[in-house]
Formats: sequence, structure tokens, C-alpha cells
Amino acid sequence: MAREGRTVTHFNADPDSLRRAGRDIAATVSRATSLDVRGAAGEAEWYGDPVLAGAAGEFATTWQVGIAALVERAHAHRARLDAAAQRYEQTDGGGAQLFTRAAGPLPE
Repeated sequence: MAREGRTVTHFNADPDSLRRAGRDIAATVSRATSLDVRGAAGEAEWYGDPVLAGAAGEFATTWQVGIAALVERAHAHRARLDAAAQRYEQTDGGGAQLFTRAAGPLPE
């Protein structure tokens, strides 16, 4: 994006880069779906104290929910990046067709 004062003079994007970023983000966080934070917290009797065991369980549950939300949002972000790439291509392609029609056929 380029600016002259407060006016945007032009904007460009690379649709393939947008798609690749979305794929990379989704792939990175998808690995997190296999994390079992609750299981890693262990059994209540391991802690020797019911209050401590409860706190560890709450902590693990909170992080498990957070990981699930992160993965969900990353996949939604990927979908938005894919849609932005598609819209950019459609808009850019539509503009190119408009100029082609206006200019007429190129001389041989």
C-alpha cells in the first residue's frame, strides 16, 4: 500500500502469499490439537493435596480450552485469507478485462 498524505494511492497483494500464510498458520496450530494438557496434569493423587490437585486440574482445563480456541480461530483466519486472495484475483481480473475491452483488440 502506498500513501500520499492521507490518501491511499494504490494497493497490491500477492494472492498466493495470502493462501500460503493461511496454510502455514493452520498447519502450525493444527499440531496443537493433539496436545492433552488435561492428561499431562496427571492424577489428583499425584499432588498429595486436594486443593493443589484441583488448581492443577483447573489450570489444565483452561489451557485445553484456550488451545481449542486458538486452533478454531487459526482455521477461521485461514478461510478469511483464502477468501481475500480469491476476491483480490476476481477484482484484479475484472479490472484487467475492463481495460482489455476498452482498448479493443491488440494490433497484430
